Amino acid sequence: MDLDSGTRPRILPLVYQWWIVASGVGIVLIFCVDIEISGTPQILLDAMINGHEVVAYPTDFVQAAQYYEAADATADAERAVHAGDRRLWAVGLSSSDIPGVEEGRVGWYKRNFPLRVMYFPCVVHSDAEVRFRTAFDRYTERYNQALAVIGER
Repeated sequence: MDLDSGTRPRILPLVYQWWIVASGVGIVLIFCVDIEISGTPQILLDAMINGHEVVAYPTDFVQAAQYYEAADATADAERAVHAGDRRLWAVGLSSSDIPGVEEGRVGWYKRNFPLRVMYFPCVVHSDAEVRFRTAFDRYTERYNQALAVIGER
């Protein structure tokens, strides 16, 4: 094939087209995986703007349930305060639920305490996931109550 004659090989444009399509598909897949694992972009943006730490939703619900069932929330809160960590646990869309905090005071706590947020999907898929959520709710309620009391000392 003579490149000087003004004709170009037809393979090069096809490679460029393939590269553009593959890159686009890759970006979409990464974006979808990120949303599934971490939450929607609006939620992640809210957390970033407000300085919240986003904690990933577990994949092994039995192991996570066992961890939170066995954990001592009060001792964990005391260790956290002594280490200078005053983050409360929050759950849900825009960190709207802070377990263990009166509903009318959530705004005050959000303004005065940094948050560690775990976003739960809307659908529960197994009994193990229900067990995890129950254990996590009990733990975070006790942890936040203990942290608020210790933090006021």
